[in-house]
Order: sequence, then C-alpha cells, then structure tokens
Amino acid sequence: MIPKFIHSTFLSITLLVFLGCSVGKSIETKQVYLDYIFYRSLYYAYNQDTSFLNDASEGVYMDLSKFSITGNLRNFLEAEAKKRAEEILPIDIIDYGEKKSIFKDLLDKYNNKQLSNEILKKIDTLGKNH
Repeated sequence: MIPKFIHSTFLSITLLVFLGCSVGKSIETKQVYLDYIFYRSLYYAYNQDTSFLNDASEGVYMDLSKFSITGNLRNFLEAEAKKRAEEILPIDIIDYGEKKSIFKDLLDKYNNKQLSNEILKKIDTLGKNH
C-alpha cells in the first residue's frame, strides 16, 4: 500500500511541476519554453519510447506557448533538448552497471538557473516575441 501511495504522489507532483498545470492564465511563456525543453529531452533520452505516444504534453505546451513554438524557435528548443539527452553519461559507480541517471541528470539541468538564463538569452536573440 505504501509503495502505491509513494508512486501516485510522485506522479502527481511530477505532473504539477513539469506539465505546467496552473490555475488561471499566469503561465509565463519563457517558462513554458524551458518546460518544453525538459519534456522533449526526456523524450529523446528515453529513445522516443512509445509511452510518449499517449502523452498529450507536446500539444499542451503548444497551447501554453500560444502556438509560438514554431520555426526557428522550435528548431532551437528541439536542438537543446537533443543536446541535453546526448550529454547524459553512464554512472561511474560500478553498482549501477553503467546505467544512466536520465531523469536526475535532466532535472538537474532543468533546475540550473544559470543554464536557464543562458537558454532564455539565446531565445531572445531569435527575435521571437515572448
């Protein structure tokens, strides 16, 4: 019973934090772009797993961004997501059998304020209206 509770709590928190669930229209577009990069980096890191086929997040992010994730901006966000996924290396500790800590590594990048600021500056240079 406890493992199910922990599992459902984790999923609930993850959905609230990473899928941009919010009351009202107070979602900042730039934050949506960072969330989108996190979502797509998971997609690429997990080798485009079929579980993503049933996930509506990409459409949700398009709605939240007011349909601004197109053209050069989309190309930039996708390239950043792929880069993050490709940078994940296997863990050196022998107990992990050279597995990768995909979610942890991507979450660390997502939470890195300096990296986020660099990304947002690059987005600003694309000339998009945020």
